[in-house]
Amino acid sequence: MADAKERKILVAVDEGLESINDLASSIIEKAKKMCRELGDNEVKVEVIIETGDPRDVICQAADKIHADVLVMGSHGYGLIKRAFLGSISNHCAQNVKCPVLI
Repeated sequence: MADAKERKILVAVDEGLESINDLASSIIEKAKKMCRELGDNEVKVEVIIETGDPRDVICQAADKIHADVLVMGSHGYGLIKRAFLGSISNHCAQNVKCPVLI
């Protein structure tokens, strides 16, 4: 269980937001659910919503908040798609100052 003084920050990036309020509400509910599933209702959750290239926005947010660690998911794109689109997690792993867990 996490220390009650710890804070979790969830960063969401959308390249073309239609409704930022709907997205914010959805993210907040998802973060609360994750904390409940971990059995910790005391963890402070902050939500940051930005627009732009996810690679740059995530790296900038991690640096701005002085993250201890950046935890990212992997969509598991195939080799060809990754070659054309690039990998957000790989980009972040190479460009943020903190450790990255993919």
